[in-house]
Amino acid sequence: AHAERREERVRVPLTDGHGEVAAHVVAMPFLRPGDYPASLGTAEGYAAVYERALDAARERCRGGEALLAMGHCHMAGAALRETDSERPVLRGGEEAVPTAIFGRDVAYVALGHLHLAQPVGSERVRYCGSPIPLSMGEAGYTHQVLVADFDGATLRSVRSRIVPRSVPVRRFEGALEEVVGEIAASDLPDAEAPAE
Repeated sequence: AHAERREERVRVPLTDGHGEVAAHVVAMPFLRPGDYPASLGTAEGYAAVYERALDAARERCRGGEALLAMGHCHMAGAALRETDSERPVLRGGEEAVPTAIFGRDVAYVALGHLHLAQPVGSERVRYCGSPIPLSMGEAGYTHQVLVADFDGATLRSVRSRIVPRSVPVRRFEGALEEVVGEIAASDLPDAEAPAE
């Protein structure tokens, strides 16, 4: 009974403009080794947890409702962007999970964990990327959100919307005197400038 309650907690029904359920999302948090049987490796553990949760969501789907998944994980085949904020959480690919864990009937998979926006294996499995820079290594990277459009249970399109940068991220390198001079000569606002 405990496992069934857990699987229901990660299922989020989404309603349309008329208040009718249009999709079911399996919104899986980051999984740690204690979240799946100790006898399983990372990929097998993730597969087991997702399979149970997706099966429970499939039982709730009526005709025409999309089945979606969310995950905070490192998918096999995803490109890593070696940033300061990603390096500590990745261990050389040993935790990479195959996209096959989602099954063919999952219309869209929205992933987090890696900051580089990218599809993984197909357009229906995607990392949106972080919406703001999370390290200096991302200073020159364009951040975005994705909008997925569905026709019933079918993914129709995925559109990118660029997130405007509200605060400039600049990198100054060199000897202390050079950096202080570059900052003074830059167009950065003074400390007394309005917060916005």
